[in-house]
Amino acid sequence: MSGELMVELAGLPADASTYLLTEQGEPFASPGSLGNRVRKWIVEAGLCTIDTDAGGKTVKKAARSQHGIRKARAEEIAEQGGSVYEVMALLSHSDVKTAEIYTKKFERARLAAKAFGRREKAT
Repeated sequence: MSGELMVELAGLPADASTYLLTEQGEPFASPGSLGNRVRKWIVEAGLCTIDTDAGGKTVKKAARSQHGIRKARAEEIAEQGGSVYEVMALLSHSDVKTAEIYTKKFERARLAAKAFGRREKAT
């Protein structure tokens, strides 16, 4: 959890069951309804593309997604040397294979740099 989010959550009651609520103060009914709201927040933040629909009407489309935001956080942790288990904890994954998607690329780069350093020392 980011420091900014921890500060925001500190003001909630300890027994709060959720912290993302609808405009009516209720938990989102489904992951789909939360995803729709996240897209609206993204557009409101100006992170959008301008497109034209079939009727010629101008439409703003979110240039980010809920999944993309989660993926970016996981990649940040992996790039900073975080372990697969840290990524699992961040994203609430229960399967190592899913979290390895994010750590594999950065682990391979770290290993390559290490191997290159060993080769340089040997010559």
